Amino acid sequence: MSNHATMSPRERLLAAFRRQSCDRVPFTPLLEGYFQASLSGDLAQLSLEDLQYELTGQVFIRAPVLRVNTPVWIGAFWPEDPPAGIEQKLYRENGSIVHITETPVGDLKWRLEYRPESPYIPWVLENRIHTREDIKTFQYVVEKTTFRISTDYFDETATKVGDRGLVTVIGPTSPLQQMINFDAGLEGVVYLLADYPDEMNEMLEACHDLHLRMWQAMAEVPSEVYFLHDNLSSTTTSRSMYRRYDRRFVNYYAAALREAGDKKLLTHWCGRLNAFADDFAEAHHAGISDVTPLPTGDMDIVEARKTWAKKFIVMGGIDPTLFARGTAAEVDAYVDGLLSRMEPDRRGFILGSGDAVPFGTPPENVRAATAAAAFYRVD
Repeated sequence: MSNHATMSPRERLLAAFRRQSCDRVPFTPLLEGYFQASLSGDLAQLSLEDLQYELTGQVFIRAPVLRVNTPVWIGAFWPEDPPAGIEQKLYRENGSIVHITETPVGDLKWRLEYRPESPYIPWVLENRIHTREDIKTFQYVVEKTTFRISTDYFDETATKVGDRGLVTVIGPTSPLQQMINFDAGLEGVVYLLADYPDEMNEMLEACHDLHLRMWQAMAEVPSEVYFLHDNLSSTTTSRSMYRRYDRRFVNYYAAALREAGDKKLLTHWCGRLNAFADDFAEAHHAGISDVTPLPTGDMDIVEARKTWAKKFIVMGGIDPTLFARGTAAEVDAYVDGLLSRMEPDRRGFILGSGDAVPFGTPPENVRAATAAAAFYRVD
């Protein structure tokens, strides 16, 4: 064990993604909006890259590069040059945000709410897809969607980060998980697949076609690592649903990146994954990120390494509830125990948060994990 650094953060992270030895276990918790929203004082004034470097000694950012012309997914409220016939209204009502997409074939209505603990990703209070007509309307929006690649944020951030870390690319969610998490909800998806299978499958395939073209275009961005945030969990997705939709779709996206120069796609799967262990044998992406243990997920990171070390790069491992509610001493002991159990081979592993670092996490807990990880080499 040693805490002497002989590599730059960028070198260390690239070595981990290439399954090479490095001077210490890289630590890249998902430090973003949830955590940032709860900070005060000097830390609250820092940019994302400076905050990450201050607390972990390295920077790891997932940068969006797509610009779309329709509100095809959450966050795309102000699209560029919307096509003729598609309009949107956005207004506040009783403390929530109402978002309406009007099209020649029907309208879609979301009700959303931003909360202090989630200032950048809204809670969906009312889904926008409920009926057969809504499925067709959403497919119309998908088929009218065009996009372009804009690397302004990626380039500017990469310049700021330099050797302090790595800027990667984040792309669109796979279609089924987009439906479950944002557009129709779990119950809605299950009933719509049962009641209108032809319409749902046609819409999901249209959405997949759009996303595949996006991934093919994003493959031209000068990044070695890409992320897809699917939030897969056996609590929301059955094995048959995963095999029919998620695995098949993601395999296409991973292939598009490999064909562009052996670029690596990692899936943000932060839920309960044990049920899918056998199904992952036919998954072709490069890794799984933000793997979460109990109680949020069900996958111990050491067991994940034993199961998937030869197939996947694995990121994550720290219980998010421990980050939020534990002490710095408890976090230190947790990380020390986890990395000790992972001996002798830690290649292809990056320590991180299970899912994201939660709102209200004391910064001292992040610093404690940083210090604990620094004592372990990757040989």
